[in-house]
Amino acid sequence: MEHGLHARRRSGPRRGSAVHRLGLRGEAGAVRARPALALGALGLVAVGCTGSTGPAFPTVGDFCVAKAQAECQIAPICAIDPAACQTIREQVCNSVATEETAAPSTRAYTPANAQACIDALKTAYSISEITYQQLVGPGSITDKCERVFVGTADKNQPCQTDYDCISNRVCAMVPATTTTVCADPVAKNQGDGCANPGEQCQGNAYCAGQQGLFMCMPSAQIGQPCSPTVPCSSSLRCQTGTCQARLAAGEACRTGDDCASGAAYCDPYAGDICTVGLTFATKAADCAGYELLPEASSGDGGGSDPVPQEGGRGALGD
Repeated sequence: MEHGLHARRRSGPRRGSAVHRLGLRGEAGAVRARPALALGALGLVAVGCTGSTGPAFPTVGDFCVAKAQAECQIAPICAIDPAACQTIREQVCNSVATEETAAPSTRAYTPANAQACIDALKTAYSISEITYQQLVGPGSITDKCERVFVGTADKNQPCQTDYDCISNRVCAMVPATTTTVCADPVAKNQGDGCANPGEQCQGNAYCAGQQGLFMCMPSAQIGQPCSPTVPCSSSLRCQTGTCQARLAAGEACRTGDDCASGAAYCDPYAGDICTVGLTFATKAADCAGYELLPEASSGDGGGSDPVPQEGGRGALGD
């Protein structure tokens, strides 16, 4: 929810937003070959390695089959057809994978990262409720599954999300521009300068610029003016240009930014209201994304992954 002239780019979707988006090179093989060459030079017979295995999900198709299987654990809870769920979730996964890796994106499927995503999904979808905190943020389901598709953009190269960048860099705004580039994250406190990409104001502070100077300033408080460049304190929302209290569970919302921390997910399947996350039961609203394709679902994200995206597109991992 950070905005401003120099707000950091988030690695995951905004609260309640799209949490649905989402080969190994031969270095290991090259390393294993060296001892064999050395033995050959000594006149010894090199014996090939046995028992070695490749990645569990070598292709995008393999990954999407396993991802759908993990998600469709909720089919009996939702009283929906498991086969239909599997087909729909595979289609969604493959479609989003194609979108995520299309030019100009530098992201590519990384089999080594797939298992962490699948494991997280298996655990989460084995029960009837998945909280917003499980879905969004560092180490969350979305975070792990987004990393199945890793970008190659280096420092100062253009990006759209943190997942476009290598070496744990973040996608950050260049001050006084609309350009975003990969940068090393640097924590800054209130009163510190923040003129360089990647310098992130901590807590309830944002990077404000005036006459070429950029400094971490306190976020707006309740009743104070706010805008895309002047954000509210984290416990508030910007509504019609003024900081107001966030909405409670069950209240109508437009995005997760409207919702209070106890019910931070703006659920399109439930009629765009603030909820704790995804809740599955017989014919529950959140089951819609697992028996209907996105365009057929009533939610604006259509279930293009567990957490529908407000823009109509989702990440491979939620």
